[in-house]
Amino acid sequence: MEITKIVELVIKAGAIIKKYNEKENSLLLLACNLRHNEIALVLLANDAEENEKDENGRTSLHTAAEDGNVELIKILMEHDADLDIPMNNGMTPIYIACRENRLEAVKMLFSCQADINKCDAIGWSPLHVSTSLNHKEVVAYLCDHDNAEINLSNKKGDSPLQFACKNCNEDLVQLI
Repeated sequence: MEITKIVELVIKAGAIIKKYNEKENSLLLLACNLRHNEIALVLLANDAEENEKDENGRTSLHTAAEDGNVELIKILMEHDADLDIPMNNGMTPIYIACRENRLEAVKMLFSCQADINKCDAIGWSPLHVSTSLNHKEVVAYLCDHDNAEINLSNKKGDSPLQFACKNCNEDLVQLI
């Protein structure tokens, strides 16, 4: 018997899907962490909370963005997951996709209207983090959009352009 059928049967038998482990991970978060898209879909169809957070404020959408799991991002968006929900440190799903150099995830989140200028707790935007890590394709994608604030400074006063200069990355300097 396939695993999704087992999950469906267990839910029909009365299993509580809003249970948490010691790290405040729900079943949906665990399914997403393990890249079980089909199980996530079954849980969402049975009223799992799409914006449930763990102890760090991480949601299933953060996990999907970090993994570059575009299929799971689509599933979560179809169930009204919050695109710009921040973790405790202020990182949003698109910020994490940029940090991890997951271009397709960045494109998917942006196409769903994710805020590409929303900053984390120290004032870093997705463009700051992708520039500081020399993620050229992500930086190019972000800079291709008029709403990207390329002159945004973090709490220390650094802009993405300054990071590109500090990294001696001429390609990024030209892009920005």
